[in-house]
Amino acid sequence: MPKQTQFDPVTLSAVKYGLDEALGVVGARIGEYLAKPEVNAPALKIARTELHRLLGVLRMVRLDGVVAYCAEIERVLDELADHPTLVSPLYQTVLQRALSALNRHLDALVQGADNATLRLFPKYEAMQHLRGMEMSFEQDLFFPNLDIPLPESIQNIVQPANCPAKLKAAHSKYQRGLMLLWRGNDQVNSLPMMQEALEVILSCVAQDENRAFWWLAEGLLECMRLEGVPLDIGVRKLLVRMDRRMRATRKNNLGDARSALFEMLYLIGRSEKTGEQAEQIKRHYALDRYFPDHVVAPSLEEKKSLEELREQLQEAEDNWERCVAGDSDACGRFVGYVEKVALKSDKLKSRHPQRLTQQIKALLEYLRDPDYARLIGEEVAMALLQWQSGVGNQETLENRFQEQA
Repeated sequence: MPKQTQFDPVTLSAVKYGLDEALGVVGARIGEYLAKPEVNAPALKIARTELHRLLGVLRMVRLDGVVAYCAEIERVLDELADHPTLVSPLYQTVLQRALSALNRHLDALVQGADNATLRLFPKYEAMQHLRGMEMSFEQDLFFPNLDIPLPESIQNIVQPANCPAKLKAAHSKYQRGLMLLWRGNDQVNSLPMMQEALEVILSCVAQDENRAFWWLAEGLLECMRLEGVPLDIGVRKLLVRMDRRMRATRKNNLGDARSALFEMLYLIGRSEKTGEQAEQIKRHYALDRYFPDHVVAPSLEEKKSLEELREQLQEAEDNWERCVAGDSDACGRFVGYVEKVALKSDKLKSRHPQRLTQQIKALLEYLRDPDYARLIGEEVAMALLQWQSGVGNQETLENRFQEQA
């Protein structure tokens, strides 16, 4: 099997002591600033400078997922610097947990753990939520190793004669399949046609990143034919991107494909159903090692239910803010949304969010009163944030979830 590790473990071990020191400084200075932001602005500046330096070291080690994670911490700190009035205990809790999770992740990597940065996703999502982002994506932290040679079975595919004409015909065939898919959502007839076109493209391109692109594209369409990958807007954009790359291939005007390769590998790795080609891709790129606990993503029905939960939790959070501000009607609406979410949470496969649900439900009779709500405003806000993380990331919940709850 090709080398799985994208990062440099030797260099990581050499710089680990310095990383620990830097993270210690960042955490301490953030704590100082959040304790008294009106007088400790220099502490925040030191934290931002130290974090920026740390990012440079992580890039040198090639920990791309961790770089993306730390960049989110940096964005939160930048926002605090621009808007000091945002400071609250919630920021303190989220940032402390984000830094603690990062420390544990780096410790695990040094000790030989797989480079599954997705373990950090719940903390990453919590930070994005602080910045007002409603949706977060695991793919932001997904960076498998692309710098490995293709399997011999793919490398040794012989280029046929008259490739320019074959590429043109294959492109036309792919577009016919794509139009059939768009107009009638006819996956049964369109996907095989598009996959046949990809086979021709694969045989006609050089044995480099371009051939890897078409090999992964074939694997993705295989997963779609088996209904392992839903035809959502992200996948639709990828199919259009394939069409554009065919055109670029014919004109010999190729651009960087790494982002598309990462996206296709993520979808194949998360696919509920895989065929022979997708399984070969998963083995070749050691995809299971990048996913925490090798857990498959929720089914389409579960995803729909989770999306409804997220929307109701968002409504609960909005009403809680108004409740704390003194709106008694909003307090009543908040209680109603919590009761609805509690019913749906009981059906989740993970028990941890359900336990947190019961803890919040136990306080409901008190939470109808704005005066009482003000006393525990930050605590309930943090619980809601934790709840969202729990219902939205069951496949990446860590053992500390219940302790944090």
